[in-house]
Amino acid sequence: MIKNKKQVYWALTIGGWLIFGLFKSYLSPFWSMDEEIYDWVLPTFTFINPFVMLLLTHGYKYAAHRFKLINLSFPKTVIVIFGASLVLIGLFLGFKIYVSPHILNAICLVLHQPFYEMDAQTPDFLKLPMSYVYPYMYTLECASFTIWLSLFHAYYFFENVQIKTAEQFASKIKLQEVELSFLRTQLNPHFLFNALNSIHALALIQSEKASDAVIILSDLMRYTLNYGKKNFVSLEEELNIVKKYLDLETIRFGKQLKYEFDISKESLTVLVPPIIVQTITENAIKHAIRHNKNGGIIKIKSIVEDQFLHINITNNGQLSPITPPSVLEQNEGGIGIENTEKRLKMLYGDKASFELKNANEEEVMACLKIPT
Repeated sequence: MIKNKKQVYWALTIGGWLIFGLFKSYLSPFWSMDEEIYDWVLPTFTFINPFVMLLLTHGYKYAAHRFKLINLSFPKTVIVIFGASLVLIGLFLGFKIYVSPHILNAICLVLHQPFYEMDAQTPDFLKLPMSYVYPYMYTLECASFTIWLSLFHAYYFFENVQIKTAEQFASKIKLQEVELSFLRTQLNPHFLFNALNSIHALALIQSEKASDAVIILSDLMRYTLNYGKKNFVSLEEELNIVKKYLDLETIRFGKQLKYEFDISKESLTVLVPPIIVQTITENAIKHAIRHNKNGGIIKIKSIVEDQFLHINITNNGQLSPITPPSVLEQNEGGIGIENTEKRLKMLYGDKASFELKNANEEEVMACLKIPT
């Protein structure tokens, strides 16, 4: 939107009406008159008519703001422009018919000059062409009000469209922030529930290692409580917490769980949504290790290619060809995959992607693609 609207409005309005008055004066037969009186009349009316037009249009501007005529729908705005044009044209023609001759007469009296009718002073060679010009001069004056009103309402119409668009965008962002915050609050208890289950199972099997698990859990909880304040963290920070989580699960599962990291150096500084890798890792352990008597291995690989961060998390198992992963997860009380997809959509739009697929006949791969 335009800054300093008042200055721009006055500059365009005054300049526009002044140029219009000069143009009309150029067409006036007063230019060819020899009487000294018309040396004063011409410049006087060159400025009087534009001044009256300025007063009328500015008065309408005040009324339009006062009665909120600038906030109407497009069909109503068209009707207002048509009606206001008739009113302004009527007022201006009334001025020209009933007031303008008296002003001209007063000027003549002040200058001690006789008053002449314009038609009597029109040179013979101009009478014929001016007989065609004068009617259109009135039409031009009338049309000028309609043009001004159209431009005036067009500006505010498109300004209102911009304001509404900006408000809708801000409202959408606000809604996304609220929803994203809600997703985070879902992940915190979800993660804590899974971690406490692991410690509970560990206490039943190897109680002496439970204290180590509690220490690791405290580090994990500190991270999950703090990440709610941020939209992004470095991949290095995220992987540190993933490693702690895997260490906690390793205490629980022992030799049944193994993990490998293959992380490129340039990917460590890339910003990612917090807990997103950890959430996918949780899902991998839940579906690959817990459901596999022989245990399994979690492989996490990251690389930066073509301005995108690619994170692949591989685990043992196979996806069901019938039931989608997100539906299967919901049936088992999980929310990780669904929340991951929603968070990526809100933070990156269509630029990021998440895919869960069978990597081969023995492994499932979660593929995360994030713009750097």
